[in-house]
Amino acid sequence: MIKVKAKKVVKQNYPQPCMIEVEKLRGLSFYNLPHKYKASMPFCYFGDGKVFIRTESFNRDISEGALLNKEEWGNMIAALSSCGNRLKGINEEIRQETEGWSGDIEVNI
Repeated sequence: MIKVKAKKVVKQNYPQPCMIEVEKLRGLSFYNLPHKYKASMPFCYFGDGKVFIRTESFNRDISEGALLNKEEWGNMIAALSSCGNRLKGINEEIRQETEGWSGDIEVNI
């Protein structure tokens, strides 16, 4: 699950005074994601208070504490949604492929 917490702030000395401050970013780290997911875009991963987002139209690293304007915020949320939906599909494929694949193997020769 991807979780982003933010708050609306007013920065009067900015060109766009209505900003959004990213407070918390939570999601899976690079090493906890399926290989197929990391092999092509869109994908994202989390670590050290950052989210690393890679899509065709949004390629950014965003840290907790970052200030985003409304457009950047919307683009980030859309990109994360795209990444999350793709991961969900890949996880379902893996679940179907590995269903019933468990247990011990013993070979006596």
